[in-house]
Amino acid sequence: MRLDGEVADFSWNACLTPFTQRTQVLAALRHAVADQVKVARNAALSSGQPLLCSVTGTPIPSAAELHIDHAAPAFLELAEEFVADNGGVDAFRILPDAGAGVSYIELEDKERSP
Repeated sequence: MRLDGEVADFSWNACLTPFTQRTQVLAALRHAVADQVKVARNAALSSGQPLLCSVTGTPIPSAAELHIDHAAPAFLELAEEFVADNGGVDAFRILPDAGAGVSYIELEDKERSP
């Protein structure tokens, strides 16, 4: 578990299995909206209202179990549609890892990428 709340898989299997272009593009797109997710999460936590699941209506027992996502369409559906509408996964370039201690996958040129 990272300090920002994300879970990073660092098992030997994950380390030895190279990421596909599709996996990298989807990870970069998720990273691109991370600030928006954080704002939504903080708004829910600071609202003073009980934490309830927006799908089932059941109480969420703790902030650690609060997960922010699109209900419908889900993030994966939105991302895959965006990728398809912009030339497919091979049209996206991924920024090389800077190796600065915290690693994440980012689009190489956010302004010019599809």
